[in-house]
Amino acid sequence: MSWVIAALVIFVPTIHLWLHALLQWWKKQPLLFYGFAGLLGAGTLFLTNVVEPHSPVAFDPSTSLELIGYALIAVGAAGVLLSIITLSPKRFFMWAVFYPHSAEQSRVKKGIFSLIPHPAYFGYILIAIGNLLTSGKLYLVGALLWAIILIPIIIKFEEEELERRTKT
Repeated sequence: MSWVIAALVIFVPTIHLWLHALLQWWKKQPLLFYGFAGLLGAGTLFLTNVVEPHSPVAFDPSTSLELIGYALIAVGAAGVLLSIITLSPKRFFMWAVFYPHSAEQSRVKKGIFSLIPHPAYFGYILIAIGNLLTSGKLYLVGALLWAIILIPIIIKFEEEELERRTKT
């Protein structure tokens, strides 16, 4: 199961980076973006499934570490879910980026966003840490580092893009 979680933690920042890197192009053909996201998601699942059985174990998690890991996964998943509920799927899954007139263009400061500015991204980091603590596999360190490096970059891109959308 850790390979599925690793795929999610790798996929989310990667697809968001591709979104913002080619945003003007994707806006002209948004359905291609969703197709690309599907292919990237499938490829990430395939890759993590192949790597999982061959990855060395960085450490053997104790029962306490596993419990902490599962708790972090649960808290992280709650952050992602609360983000989806607060934003609505239209905004969470980037529909509002491609079709700005389909959703209100404003900074969300209610719900979970009143406590944490980027709850889903924070949730993905917690999920990645929890996944590593429950498994101890070395490739999960790479997945965690990937998310930690890319998420601040993506947040910067998203903040700039949201600023542009809310000014028009």
